[in-house]
Amino acid sequence: MIICLTLQRNICLLYCCLYPEDYCIPKKRLVEYWFCEGLLNAFDRIDEAQMQGDNIIHSLISACLLENVSEMDEGDSVKMHDVICDMALWITREFEQRIILLSMQRLNYLKNQMLRH
Repeated sequence: MIICLTLQRNICLLYCCLYPEDYCIPKKRLVEYWFCEGLLNAFDRIDEAQMQGDNIIHSLISACLLENVSEMDEGDSVKMHDVICDMALWITREFEQRIILLSMQRLNYLKNQMLRH
């Protein structure tokens, strides 16, 4: 099965990496944070944002990137397995390195073009 997430879902997944390993993240609070960080679409009402956030959480759970946790003390929460967190951070680092490399190549190209003129 190939997992294809939107950029928005990828960013929301990376946001979950900010939490400590095996931390129970309350779903409602997570969506509120996403909303406050501007990661969700602009909504007039928080309940609309909550619906979108719940949809994102559901898709991340369905893709086995988040784990549903419903413990008595924790309420309705999710966890991110440490392997998933490590993988997400590794992919991000690899992506950043490629962007930096491409930017440097582009700057060198522009510099060479300017020197020719």
